[in-house]
Amino acid sequence: MYDLAGILGYIFGLLLFSSVVVYSVRAIVSKQSKKEEFSVSEQGGFSKFILNNSILLVIILAVLLFTILVSTKTFMNKLMYKDLIEAVDGYSGWSDEDDIIEKNINTLTSDYKDVSYIASEYHDLKRDMNKLCDFNVRLDVSDAREAYYKIYHSNNYYYGWNLRKDYCTNLEDLQSIRLLGTWSNDNYEFTYEFDYESDGFITRTNLPNEKENGVSYYYDFDGDFTSQYEFATLTYEEIDNNSNIFKAYEFLSSNTNKIEVYCYSNGETYTLYLEN
Repeated sequence: MYDLAGILGYIFGLLLFSSVVVYSVRAIVSKQSKKEEFSVSEQGGFSKFILNNSILLVIILAVLLFTILVSTKTFMNKLMYKDLIEAVDGYSGWSDEDDIIEKNINTLTSDYKDVSYIASEYHDLKRDMNKLCDFNVRLDVSDAREAYYKIYHSNNYYYGWNLRKDYCTNLEDLQSIRLLGTWSNDNYEFTYEFDYESDGFITRTNLPNEKENGVSYYYDFDGDFTSQYEFATLTYEEIDNNSNIFKAYEFLSSNTNKIEVYCYSNGETYTLYLEN
């Protein structure tokens, strides 16, 4: 919303400036009248005065109009830029702040302050958000995963958009975006994938754990996946003995092609890489 005090101050400034110009014109008229012993009663005096000073009056009025137009545009640009920055500072990625940002980006010229940087980053973020909106666990997750990490680290952009709290923490399928796929090193692997037969997700791994051969287990993730570090713990529960529950792995960090997994059974941490 525009600043009322600023608008009133601006209008007052224009009125003051206009008054100064009018006073200056009247002074010129008075001086010229005395110099030429001008009198309205003198035949042809008024016409002669207008003819002699018409160019000067036109120039003064033109300068006044130009100054008003330029100062008005400058003032309105400041107001729009202020609105733009306020919308960017509070941007959550979900709200009608998009309307404010897009309107002011499209109205302000690209060379006005840092508008070009803000516009470029905003359009990049919206493109990545659209990738997340179109994400389907049955399709390739790589584009959505890359888009997620770009948004998550948007605080490193020129302007410093910080969408971790409001946007990233409210994403659906965040667990799938971060973990879907097979991750491995020379000795171990961890797979999290969508199973079409059960219409759900399954895990497979040979990482060290306390599971017994021949015993069936449920698995569960304890965590919200919203932090880059310590974002989830995987626990197992024996199907035939629900009192047998134990923590198996803690996912310490992740990015587009690497995860770090802590194993509770032996206290070791393993780095696994995404298989193409």
